[in-house]
Amino acid sequence: MDTILRTEPAPLNVWGRELIDEASFQQINDAAQLPVTLRVALMPDAHIGYGLPIGGVAALEGALAPYMVGVDIGCRMHATIFGRNPIHLRQDKRGYVKLLQDHTFFGRQGPAKNQRNEHPILDDPRWRQLPHHLSHLHEKAAEQLGTSGGGNHFVE
Repeated sequence: MDTILRTEPAPLNVWGRELIDEASFQQINDAAQLPVTLRVALMPDAHIGYGLPIGGVAALEGALAPYMVGVDIGCRMHATIFGRNPIHLRQDKRGYVKLLQDHTFFGRQGPAKNQRNEHPILDDPRWRQLPHHLSHLHEKAAEQLGTSGGGNHFVE
């Protein structure tokens, strides 16, 4: 059975166009031609991946495409949800920026042990049930909590 591609590609939003290589545009354009694709987007750090560019996003209708992660699944964009009225956030913008800067780390190494974020997940009893060869993952999780990977990506 042949797949019928769209005659018009899905709409594309791009941030940082001048920073993105042509191969990433080709990859996102290929995804935009799929019949289930609603919209596609490229972030400023986009680079060639598998299925989609790393730093690419595709919104699909009635379909899931697990391969559309670019294979750089360990990096992230993170939305922090503050239970505050947006007016309050604007009134104390500096305070919230400082809060994010004090608790978000870039690079492979997270904060020093005495600066690590605390989180209930680190106290979960299932950590003690891990097989011996996976026991080091608790320390790794504690080191990386609140970090943003190798620093080649960004946070807003």
